[in-house]
Parts: sequence; C-alpha cells; structure tokens
Amino acid sequence: MQETKTYEEIPASAARKTVRSVIPDRTLWSLLPNLKLATQWKPIETITDPVKPWRITFNQPISLSEENWYNGKILDEVGNEFAVEIKMTADQLLLTPIAPYESGKTYTVVLSKELYSARGISLGKDIYQQFVYQSPKPPQKPEITEVTDLYSALYLGLKNIDSTIYVDKYTKDSKVAFAELEKVLRDHPEIFYYQYRGSLFWSDGRLEAKYAYSKDLIKQKKAELQWAIDTLYASVIKPGMTEYEKVKAVHDYVVLNTAYDYDNYLNNTIPNASYTMYGVLVNKTAVCNGYGLAMVYLLNQLGIDTIYVISNPSMNHGWNKVKIDNVWYNLDSTWDDPVPDRKGKVGYGYFLVSDKQLARTHSWDNTGLPKAVDTRYEYMSKIHASDSENGWIYYANKNDNSKLYKIKSDGSADQKLANVRANEIAVYNNWIYFSNYSNGGYLYKMRTDGSYLTEMTDFLTSDLRIENETLYFTDTKAKQPYRMDIE
Repeated sequence: MQETKTYEEIPASAARKTVRSVIPDRTLWSLLPNLKLATQWKPIETITDPVKPWRITFNQPISLSEENWYNGKILDEVGNEFAVEIKMTADQLLLTPIAPYESGKTYTVVLSKELYSARGISLGKDIYQQFVYQSPKPPQKPEITEVTDLYSALYLGLKNIDSTIYVDKYTKDSKVAFAELEKVLRDHPEIFYYQYRGSLFWSDGRLEAKYAYSKDLIKQKKAELQWAIDTLYASVIKPGMTEYEKVKAVHDYVVLNTAYDYDNYLNNTIPNASYTMYGVLVNKTAVCNGYGLAMVYLLNQLGIDTIYVISNPSMNHGWNKVKIDNVWYNLDSTWDDPVPDRKGKVGYGYFLVSDKQLARTHSWDNTGLPKAVDTRYEYMSKIHASDSENGWIYYANKNDNSKLYKIKSDGSADQKLANVRANEIAVYNNWIYFSNYSNGGYLYKMRTDGSYLTEMTDFLTSDLRIENETLYFTDTKAKQPYRMDIE
C-alpha cells in the first residue's frame, strides 16, 4: 500500500521556474579515452517521435552493477528527472521514456561522470545531449491559390483583406453573391474579421467589403490566431492518433480553454469577437457560433470533415456534425462547457451523439444534412468527471449518482470501482486522486483496480491536476492552494 504523502501550501508569490538551457560548455563533451561514445553527439537535436528511446553505445565494456544503471538519465527543462525505462548491456545503455515528451519542450540526456567501465574506470565528466520534441504539424487541406469561380474570388478577396472584390465574371446578382459569401465564411472561420454591416454588392458585380478592424490590426490578430492554433495542435495532437482521438482532443481543449460569454449573453452585449473562432482561441471567451466555427476550422485542418449546423430560429443555437471513420455524429462543444465556467471540467453529454439522442434537447431542419444514426460513443454522455490512463477512462458516473467507475476507451468493460461519489478526478501511475463527495469532498486516492481507498485531507478539495509528478489541489473554502509530490 502506498503511504499517504504530506502536502504543503503554495505561497501566493510562487512562480514557475524560468526555463533555461542545461547544455554545458562544449569542452565538457569529451570523454576519457578508455570509455567513449561510438558516435559523435550533436549539440542539439529536434525529434518528432514523442517516445523516442535514446541508445548510447560504448566501445569499451561497461559495468552492469546496479548502481551503474542509474548513471544515465533524461532531465526536463527545469532539471527534474523524466521517467524512463532503463536497459543496459555491456556495450549499450537504452533509455526509453515511459510517457510521451511534451511538444516544444527541451530535454537533456545525461551520462553521469560516475558511469564506469567493467575495468572500474569512470567517465570523470558529465556528458550531455539536448533535444527538443516538436510534434508534426497536421496535414493541411489544399489551399485555394487562384480565382476560378465565384467561391474562390470571394475567398481570396477576403483573405487578402481587399476593400473591393470583383466577381462580375461569375455573377451580378446580389442574392447569389451573398449566398456564396455565406458558404465561404462557414467553410473558412479564419476570416473572422469580415462584417456584413456596411458591406454592399453593386449591380456591376463588385462587393464593397467592410471589416471589423483596420488592415494592420487584422494582420496582428491573424498572427495571434495562428499562434493559438499552432499551440493547440502542438499541445494535443500526437502522431498515430485515430480520428476519434483527434476529435476528442480538440473538443476537450476548446472546452477546457474557453468560457461561455454568459454575462454578455444575459445583458445582450455580446461583442463581435465572441461569435468567432478568434474569440475561442485568443480571447478564450465565446458563444455557440464561435465554438462551432472553431471546431469546423480545427477539425477540417486535420482532415476530418466537419460542418456547422444551425438550429431552428426558436432555439437560436449552433453546433457541429463530424465524420469519423466515414460515420457522421453530432457534437455540441458549447453545451459540453459548464456555465458558469468551471476550470478543468469537460462534459460529454453532447459528444458524438446520434440525431435521435440530440433531438431530445435540440431542434433543427435535417434536410440536406448527413444523417447521424450511430450510437457507439453515447456511453460518454454518462461521464461527469474523468481522467484517462493506459487505455482506460476513470470517471464519475452520472447515471449512478456520480459513483466511481472505469471503462475502456472503446466503451467496453464498464465497471464500478467503488461505492463513493467522485469528483475532480486525476489519474497518475495507477493511482486515482479525487474529491470524495461521499465524505465532505475530502481528497482521497485509490488504486486503479479499486483497492487501497485512502483519505488524504480533511477539507473540501477542488482544482485537482497533476504536473511533473506533483499533485495540485485547493482547499475550496479557505481558497488555499496546496501541492504534494507523488510517484
């Protein structure tokens, strides 16, 4: 049984450590002549494999004693050891990461100067190899680069922020032009700066386009948006992901990092930005139009067909239809985001559901839209709070008074773990940490097999999260944050 670890307050002035390079001077790279690397190490390397193993080959036999095994390690950006599996033979040391590297972060492979050969001769100097993991950018859909029809003329004009767009070769009918313009804006939410108010279409076939900002400000905002998009992809999209995993990753990121613009909604003062993907990804505040358009852009860029669906006028809402493995589903990221916003909370009541399921709460005209009849992912709707590890989802089951369950990510092997009401769930290294609402919301832990249920605090806890083998949580009533080292 794991011992209960002590926890400590986080001072209000506490700040993250500044990231800095740990590469030593190049003169420290030389090895003793009787024990050296078989190949020359580069000063820095960019890798795209999130679980790249590091194999160090020696041209002299090394000692296989137990203490020698731990003279090779990987450090993260702040100098903490990164969890690895170690394998050693007489001529090789293999360091394999247990968890994936984080994109954009710098790591350092270190051979300690204490590493010694079978003849008992040590390195004498620490050896370093620094690397950066960059996740591959998702495949992009082919870009429109030339005017060939009405659609492309409007798209390129808006993309270039042209004040006048000539489409007389294709139409001089304002109804046709604005209908096509609406399609362009639905397909390309990155054109968030166009505004209908003040825009005019003339009988000679030219659109006098108006924009919400100056051209210079639009360029600045486009750069901000692109940075936010790149950050999202680098944070959650990993090589080898299935279409389902990509959709869930983007859905969760949007929900976790966006707050519904509820106050402005109540006061009827919603700003234009909240209707756009810029509001979602940069301002972190939006309404349903912004959520839905952000999902269109982000998923289509990943090669996943996604469309924006508008409700009947009486409902005044919008969401998405998404095609996964050639099957269509409904996805409403807005309604999966708690209101008021709750940090770390993601709902799944409207995640990849059928038309029949969605029609219980939503109304729309399904004519001409792809039909969604598959129900395989509707098991997600019963998840109240959750975290995942090793192909399992550990969750509070809304259908059983938030009792703690686990289920495989494909929806199979669903089972109750404990007869306790769970919330604020975080999972690490086969341990589940959660607020136990069967006992005052106190912090508890339990093994992922349901054993060793252990009380850890005597106060209501919230804001659970795990970073770098450290559990963070808050005394909800005292509003005092704490941290605790875990392994």
